[in-house]
Amino acid sequence: LVQGILVSATNGTYEQPSTVTIDGLDASSFDQPGGGISNVPQTGVYVYTNGSVTTADVQDVTITNSSISGTENTTSDYAGIICGDFSGAIGSTIQDITISGTTVASNLNRGIYVRGQNTIANLSDVVFTENGANPTGAGGNDGFHLVVRNNAEVDVSNSVFTNPASQTSDEFDGLSLQTGSTLTISNSSFNQNGNGTIASTSGIDLSGNYLGSTDETDLTSWINSGCDFTPYLGSATDSDLGTDGFQGDFGNLYVTNEGAQTGSADRVQEAHDLANAGGAVSLNMGDYAEALVVTKNLTMSP
Repeated sequence: LVQGILVSATNGTYEQPSTVTIDGLDASSFDQPGGGISNVPQTGVYVYTNGSVTTADVQDVTITNSSISGTENTTSDYAGIICGDFSGAIGSTIQDITISGTTVASNLNRGIYVRGQNTIANLSDVVFTENGANPTGAGGNDGFHLVVRNNAEVDVSNSVFTNPASQTSDEFDGLSLQTGSTLTISNSSFNQNGNGTIASTSGIDLSGNYLGSTDETDLTSWINSGCDFTPYLGSATDSDLGTDGFQGDFGNLYVTNEGAQTGSADRVQEAHDLANAGGAVSLNMGDYAEALVVTKNLTMSP
């Protein structure tokens, strides 16, 4: 097994739009490509577009209830799932990707790799665990759960991220976002697991997640200072075990003056708006010059 499933729109005879649902895929125990072929990446699912595809050639792909593990590290592009748009189209959605109820685990390089200005991906109830423990390393290619680049747009919710407990080689850098791309993660849980970082690059919106600790010192050492990680949840408690995916406890939030702040709301206001009525908001040390609009009962304390 080199690639579990390939969904491709080429620039030749077979250029066609596709609507594909992948349900219940279990892909593991990958092999190297044979016949001297070096440019075929190992992956469980590869959604590929290139050449002169247009808005009429959308690859609408849904991946559900699947498990992908064990891709290797011969080149940096090896990953559990790859969504790669290499087309020349401008201002179009060529890849519309939905991933849910899926586990991406123990892939040596990367868990999921999303690239291309025409790729939009929505991920929910995805379990990322132990990816990136033995990456290629060359050219800055450390281990990652999720890489987003070349102007792709990715939104993640109700998911769980667990770092590998140790590295066989190089470093684990968690999340990587290239300038011009967007990555928003919410209502999810992270476990730094004593190894590596949560987010190695700036620009990632991490508001409304449990980040592996409530200690601001931990978070500033694990998360790039150019990311927005306030407010953050006070525990990894799943508040609704009967609902698929991680459901965070928004009855206990923390606000920090560290990191970036995105969106129109100020830091304390954002925490107020996200918090459950009757909940608690703890303010870490810092100056918060805001005109707070209060519309619910909350306990706010330093």
